[in-house]
Amino acid sequence: MGNLKTCICFLLLCSALCGSVQAQAQADLFRIDFYCDAMPFECLTGGVGAEERAAIQAQANRYSLRLVTVARQSGWYLAGVEITLEALHLGARPVHLLTQVMAGPLLYLALPPGQYAITARYRGDNGILQEQRTLTQLRSVDEHRQLLLYFIEADQN
Repeated sequence: MGNLKTCICFLLLCSALCGSVQAQAQADLFRIDFYCDAMPFECLTGGVGAEERAAIQAQANRYSLRLVTVARQSGWYLAGVEITLEALHLGARPVHLLTQVMAGPLLYLALPPGQYAITARYRGDNGILQEQRTLTQLRSVDEHRQLLLYFIEADQN
């Protein structure tokens, strides 16, 4: 009986460890690290499918700026949006930090406090290029901001 309990405990422990390793491996699968002008920041993009989206959203509190791309009328998530990020400094030219085509509808960035310009470009099935430019300011390292970027799909014109 003692061997059976030991065996069951061992199997439960292995199962729990495998589950946590698999969840971390899934999250790491989507991580991309960028180093810009000697200022490292993490970037996480993806979210195609409910499982991948849940894995990314579970890490949301680690990122100060979260972008979500959505079709205006249907509410469907959009992938393939090109994001350009620039740091803005008073009296100076913008500093380019990132140009990234989103691998899914989510792009999470761990940015330090500052003012940023985000340009989002999306070319729908109709071939028309849409562009949005948004300014945002992060006032502290504890601040978290989510921006929804809406685009018109071909069937919504």
